[in-house]
Amino acid sequence: MRAARIVAPGRAVVEDVPLPEPGSEQIRLRVQGCGVCASNLGPWYGSPWIRYPLEPGDGGHEAWGVVDAVGANVHDVKAGDRVAAISYRAYAEYDLTHRNGVVKIPPSLWDASFPGEAFGCAMNIFRRGNVQPGSRVAVVGVGFLGAIIVRLAAAAGAHVIAISRRESSLALARRMGADDLVPLGETWEVVQAVQGLTGGDLCDRVFELVGKQQALDISSELTKTRGTLVIVATTRTAPVG
Repeated sequence: MRAARIVAPGRAVVEDVPLPEPGSEQIRLRVQGCGVCASNLGPWYGSPWIRYPLEPGDGGHEAWGVVDAVGANVHDVKAGDRVAAISYRAYAEYDLTHRNGVVKIPPSLWDASFPGEAFGCAMNIFRRGNVQPGSRVAVVGVGFLGAIIVRLAAAAGAHVIAISRRESSLALARRMGADDLVPLGETWEVVQAVQGLTGGDLCDRVFELVGKQQALDISSELTKTRGTLVIVATTRTAPVG
């Protein structure tokens, strides 16, 4: 099979490697597609703790495709089933995953790209927020996960304020059900805008999905007393001083 391999920061090659054989509780997936997570950016751009080259296919963990072969103890899926999977080397034509690492994709979605691992993350994030009908919810950063959180919060009956830098992201948030849109600008501008939208009460639930210190600062200021701040993104910088 062919597999992509990052051999140095910003450099990848495609190699021919042996087809992996599934163990007794493993599934071999013929990969149809795989998402790109923010965690993939560090190995691509280069981080001092990463040793190159990576393993073939390494980093790909948001895969979907068709079951190709199963181990002796796998009974829930069979060859030919279309599934979403969490695996670890899915930037390749085939990958292995544990039998508990897949979910079947319903026929209505067979023609769609379906990064199920990322959708699962969104559902876990949303549950942690404990959004209730009538809650005021701010979603700071409307990328893939943020758009799903907007949709879930709106469906739960919350009043959703979407905050993002790009106009296209704000337009997407509107389509997902956001009630109000706020451009992500200076901290004081965002806080002032949300205060105006909430009558000064701020938000019951705030989801931070940017991963930058400013966004984290904004999110904490938008969370009302006894509110809930859900920090989703990994913030790797800190204020100086």
